[in-house]
Amino acid sequence: MQSKYSLQVNIKDFCVQAGIIMTFSGVVYTFLVNNLGGLAAILLSYVFAIGATILSKLFYTHENKMLLHSAVWLIIFVVVYVIGLELFDKTEQRFNIFGYSASLTSYNILKSFPIWLMGYVVCTNMNKREAWKCLYIIVFLLVWGMIATLWALNSEPDYVRLRTAGRSGGNYASIGAMGYELTYTIAIVYISLFRTLKQKNKVIAYIFGLLCIVYIVKCSLLLAITATLLNLSLSLAMGIRKKHYRLICETIIIIALVSALMNSELVGGTLIDLSEQVKNINISLRLKQIGRYLKFGDDDGASLARLDLYKHALNGFLTSPLIGNLPLDSGFILTGHSTTLDLLSAFGLLAGIPFISFWLTIYRYFKKKLVSSEISRIARTGIIVFVFITIFNPVFANVHIMFAITCILPLSAQLSDTKI
Repeated sequence: MQSKYSLQVNIKDFCVQAGIIMTFSGVVYTFLVNNLGGLAAILLSYVFAIGATILSKLFYTHENKMLLHSAVWLIIFVVVYVIGLELFDKTEQRFNIFGYSASLTSYNILKSFPIWLMGYVVCTNMNKREAWKCLYIIVFLLVWGMIATLWALNSEPDYVRLRTAGRSGGNYASIGAMGYELTYTIAIVYISLFRTLKQKNKVIAYIFGLLCIVYIVKCSLLLAITATLLNLSLSLAMGIRKKHYRLICETIIIIALVSALMNSELVGGTLIDLSEQVKNINISLRLKQIGRYLKFGDDDGASLARLDLYKHALNGFLTSPLIGNLPLDSGFILTGHSTTLDLLSAFGLLAGIPFISFWLTIYRYFKKKLVSSEISRIARTGIIVFVFITIFNPVFANVHIMFAITCILPLSAQLSDTKI
């Protein structure tokens, strides 16, 4: 009986590790797609993910119930959002799956959803040794992806931006170079992984942290740099031990934000001045265009092209907050550039509540179940950064960003925490 159980555990662990490697590694996934085809590669990831989930008895465990509640909310969201898109959305690009024409967003969610769910398996059903092994695999794949992308950026400085837009990447993708999906994942998890690796080896931790910073800066994505700084700033602000000092710091931050909102011309002028000091042309241009918009109302810059789309989505949600616009108007156009605004404008709180509950439950888990206040703080700031990214960018197109909060952040926090 024990040998049968051991065999089941070994098969489950193999499924978990194989699923992570084949979907998280640019080299392996590109190889499989080129040799087996995209759909065959996706089906193979389904086999590993479903196998791992079934063998782990995910929904029968009593460990980490809050994470399991998050998994249930994720399932509810996927069912509501995908069915809603297939029933009502008649405008989005369609993708053929075995003769069925599905919306591109539905296709992206369905191809990644099993791996997102498998992330909970890693965090709820593994002993510490196997959990560390999975974390090392993830870190290795992240490092490989960053080095390969830096290699691509050395030859093609706009590689990440072009790859994100689908206009580059063939040769470099074969060695594991990636687009925005890796960049935003790093922005979410780099502090948490640094803290966890530091327990084992400080030299490796500092090398990893330095590589992450260099990679983020070289990618020249202003939103990724902003998210990285937000993660660091919140971690430091929330880390002030004395409560009244922390309250003072938080008050100063709130006053600064309110002042910035009330003095857009001053902020705009500051950004214009800053743009003249920044050497990277892409970042400099975006800072200047945003600054001109805030100071002069000039919205002609390419960096502001999404602004009207964001306004359209927000107005759509405010018009129909409960069920959204797609059930009422199948021609309603989604932005394609904001996960949160798209799902709220499409199906209102019907989709918004399960999606918000999905990440909020993980946030509450970090706050209530972790003993170490430092680890809890770092993990929670990762969730805040994730939410920030979903407002301004899509996160369903690839497996990485969602996997960062269903697996990487919880796993890293658990291995760092003194109790778990």
